[in-house]
Amino acid sequence: MDSDKKYSLFIISLILLVSIIAIYLTKEFVPVVVFSIFLTYVLYPVYSYLEKVTKSERIASSISVLSALFILGLCIYLLLSSAVREISKLIASPDQIREPIIALEKELLDFISSTDYLSFIAESYISNGLSQPVITVINWVSPYAKTFLTSFITNTPLYIISFVLTLLFTYYFLIDARRIRAQIMDVIPEKNKHVVSLFINELNVIYYNLFNIFFVTSFLTGVIASVGFFLLGIPYPVILGMAVFLLTLLPLVGAPVIYIPLFLYYLIIQDYATAVIILLFGIFILSIFPDSFIRPRLAKNKASIHPVITLLSFTAPIFVIGFTGFIVGPLVYGFLLAFYRAKLKTKYQTDEEAES
Repeated sequence: MDSDKKYSLFIISLILLVSIIAIYLTKEFVPVVVFSIFLTYVLYPVYSYLEKVTKSERIASSISVLSALFILGLCIYLLLSSAVREISKLIASPDQIREPIIALEKELLDFISSTDYLSFIAESYISNGLSQPVITVINWVSPYAKTFLTSFITNTPLYIISFVLTLLFTYYFLIDARRIRAQIMDVIPEKNKHVVSLFINELNVIYYNLFNIFFVTSFLTGVIASVGFFLLGIPYPVILGMAVFLLTLLPLVGAPVIYIPLFLYYLIIQDYATAVIILLFGIFILSIFPDSFIRPRLAKNKASIHPVITLLSFTAPIFVIGFTGFIVGPLVYGFLLAFYRAKLKTKYQTDEEAES
């Protein structure tokens, strides 16, 4: 092996080694980059409009990011202030919730004791009212809750840094999106530029629609929740709708965090009709309807993406890699779909040229 080949091999090995080290050092911040990409696509329509108005990329990007931050902060503030207000009321007059619980406990015990089969099963579990099962559940949940709170408090500085980095990355992605594309095209060989250009165009359209459709679906779910809660006479319908909107942006969390506690509350105060309606409304309208109808229909209409691909891209990866799967999934499936469409268009163009 001559000296030039040895030198080239050394340089390639060094680059690979440094690249592996760089990936290892930044692997904990992969979710930050992923969420930044999601925010970039969601905020890009706002950024594009502001850029035309302000004639400045930096001003447009700053306003876009700060507006998203302000809206998020306002929603969290309204949610927390409402929660604190209601908790304060309960602390000031605990009988408002204690008496319905006692009444519900009595009704359940009377029902169980009046049914021979249930009475036989529950005899060893409910000998002193419902207190023992409740204590058992609390003892089972407490260690998990304690572990979660400890982990959350310990990692709070990391969460803050990740949040700030997400905003910064989004700011720069908005500004540099077009430059990154131009730089990629500059290093592509001339004979392959047409295919790569088709691929990037398809990729951009698919990502733009998938991520914006995800955001729009969550927003529409929040609006539907607000209207439904208002019609049911539930306090703070708009604020609860905001909570549903924010939580549906978080897969494996979603609307059940809102409608299940509401169902339990109305069950405790013995408003059984409202409790059942809330549960049915939550399951079928706030959980099943958006994922099974709204999101696939929007994806099919806007980007001609088959509903099966939409459901797979947003759902399947969550069970494999966890929380970040709802963004990594669309990135991967969108990449494959863009590659397929680019190859298909290239084939059609080649066939047309051959026929002509």
